[in-house]
Amino acid sequence: MNCKRTSWSSKHCVVYPVLMVLFLLIYNAPGYPRDYRFTDMHLHYVNFVLETQGFKNLFDEMNQKEARIEKAVVFGLGYALSWPDIRPDRVTYYTDPNTFTDNTPPLYFNKEGDYKLLRDYSRLSEEQKKRIYPFLQGIDVMGRNEIYYVQEMFKNYPELCGIGELLMRKGLMNNVTSLVPEGNSYAMAPVFDFAAANNLPVIFHQNIADEIPSTSDEQDQIYMKEISDILLRHPKTTFIWAHTGISRYLLVKNHIQVLDRLLTAHPNLYFDISWFVWDAYIKNNMKRWAELIIKFPDRFMLGSDKIGNFKATKDSKYSPENSAKMDLFMSSKTQSTGVSDEIKKYIPLLNLIDSMPGGGPVVSDKLAFLNIDKILDSCGCKKGRSLIIPWGDRDPWKEPLYSLPTAVMEVNNGNPIPMAVTSAYNNLKNTIADKYYRWDRKYDYSGVVKELTIPIPVSHWKKQGVIVFNDPNFKKYTGILEKSTDVPFSAASLILVGNWEEAFSYKNGNKLFPNGNWPTLPWWQSDSSEEGTIDKVMVPDGKELVLYDDEYFRGKEIVRIPSTHGGYISLGKWDKQIKSFQFIPVK
Repeated sequence: MNCKRTSWSSKHCVVYPVLMVLFLLIYNAPGYPRDYRFTDMHLHYVNFVLETQGFKNLFDEMNQKEARIEKAVVFGLGYALSWPDIRPDRVTYYTDPNTFTDNTPPLYFNKEGDYKLLRDYSRLSEEQKKRIYPFLQGIDVMGRNEIYYVQEMFKNYPELCGIGELLMRKGLMNNVTSLVPEGNSYAMAPVFDFAAANNLPVIFHQNIADEIPSTSDEQDQIYMKEISDILLRHPKTTFIWAHTGISRYLLVKNHIQVLDRLLTAHPNLYFDISWFVWDAYIKNNMKRWAELIIKFPDRFMLGSDKIGNFKATKDSKYSPENSAKMDLFMSSKTQSTGVSDEIKKYIPLLNLIDSMPGGGPVVSDKLAFLNIDKILDSCGCKKGRSLIIPWGDRDPWKEPLYSLPTAVMEVNNGNPIPMAVTSAYNNLKNTIADKYYRWDRKYDYSGVVKELTIPIPVSHWKKQGVIVFNDPNFKKYTGILEKSTDVPFSAASLILVGNWEEAFSYKNGNKLFPNGNWPTLPWWQSDSSEEGTIDKVMVPDGKELVLYDDEYFRGKEIVRIPSTHGGYISLGKWDKQIKSFQFIPVK
């Protein structure tokens, strides 16, 4: 301001800059909303009927002056709703607001969302492309054929920056799908290794328990083992667990404590806090969430989880004017709010982090955009990277790395069937009936395994084995097989185990049980036989064993046992108290 060219007095010329300084001090004071920048790391380009408002509407939302959404991670949607010819009305979302899924037609798996996204992305200007990170989503996590699709798509579309959102256990949505996807499906093993070789992040949706709309009770984290399996099998793969494992009708016990312990045990694990996390969890307990994020400042990121509809419209069927109640049921309120509104919900959390000891703008900026930007920068998708195929021109499923034990099962039609033994099966009778045969052929398993083949070399571990039980739920332990056999034996449950560096032993001759980070072990339960009781442990170098008095890594920490340097030590008095455990890296 030039005082000589105005009618202001010299007094005003002194006061004006003083007021400006005071304003800036107040504006930047702790707790005052900063002008945050964002990368939306979770956004679906199409909805459940494969429609989209397109990039124009998405950029309109991102470009709002107050939105400050600079970049977005965008993917398709691996499932679509059918419209049977007998239904007069089209359904566009998988959950009916009044009956949940009772009135919803079946969902079918599809890849069209990937192609729509990549087609429209190719039409963007170069400047627009810099703001969009396309991911490959149309992957059936239960299908071994999917690795071929992944290889082909990344060869033909080098602009792809990651994999996901993989839809695994998705609660109510799985009620209208033909086959429930499991988090530790071995079909994804080469896909995750492909991702690791190319620094591609993998986003997955896995509810940590089942959605129960009729209750507000907190649930046990019953699907924890499925995620522990893949985190342990693929330590070099960057995994981003969408929505911190929770969902719309899902509250779990000691959630923050469990997240803390998962992040400690698995350096390759990250969380996005999109969708229902704010409404169901964070806004009611911001201080504890802020403390967790400050403790792990590089491991959390923000997203909107919009699905195909990015910009609110006045004539929307589900706009707030027509149905405020619908907000409680619509996935990320797709019709009622825009992308910027979903992201800006987190500003109170960012402000709190700014004001807390150990926090500050550096931590809140990591949450808002820096963490996901750093991960995406390392994958080279915008830099003309060279694609790495870990197995070259060979068929990945012919690689010894992915060899699994094969059990030949006796069924009632007289023709034994071979079945790969993975870490997922818990009831052979139901598994064979539900998954092995086509829908119109059902054969019963007799309870006898005719023979077992254990290949060498094997998988990601130095050795592997198959544990045998005479109860469907991993109970009535009868032993572990480490070599192939053609001698028939009885079994109700079989499970693959590996990684002999971290192991427990039993009282009956030091038979090994590698950890797998199992949240619960039947051998520690009251119905375990004496022969199946665990009494010793081996802790590898670089790790320590943490024992807990509650299931699923919850509750009180009983004791920490450091490396045993290749030998076994007795668990002593603790063997009767243990409910769950983790082997965690030593800092």
